[in-house]
Amino acid sequence: MRIPDLERLDRIAATLRSGSNGPLRSANYLKQFESTLKKSDEYHHRVLVGSLLAGITPPAPRTLRAGVGAVLVRVVQRSIFWFTQQVQEFQKATAERIQEHAQLLRAQRSETAQLRERVEEMEKTVKQLSETLAQLANCEENK
Repeated sequence: MRIPDLERLDRIAATLRSGSNGPLRSANYLKQFESTLKKSDEYHHRVLVGSLLAGITPPAPRTLRAGVGAVLVRVVQRSIFWFTQQVQEFQKATAERIQEHAQLLRAQRSETAQLRERVEEMEKTVKQLSETLAQLANCEENK
């Protein structure tokens, strides 16, 4: 009976063990995920709210300066009426893309967690196999 190359299995196990400090287990990696998701949600909200405000006259006190400013704002609004809807549509589309990005990140986070669990299971299996092969090698040497 041929026993598999123990050195090769040891190299594989060492590679898996060295991955324990890799990106799948890094605390910074998970923190970056969470941080990016929070930022994406915040940007989505900001852009969506901004799209609703585009083309709306801001509130102003009843002063002469505010009255003159309101007249100027209405003149500008009338001169670019065609542009306001485009700005709103662009901001809504941007908000949708940001939301899709956040959904993809959440899916990636889930996949990463599943992969991390699989790597841990594989490490346990490799360790068990390594121990079993070492025992078999000792039994064969004793014969």
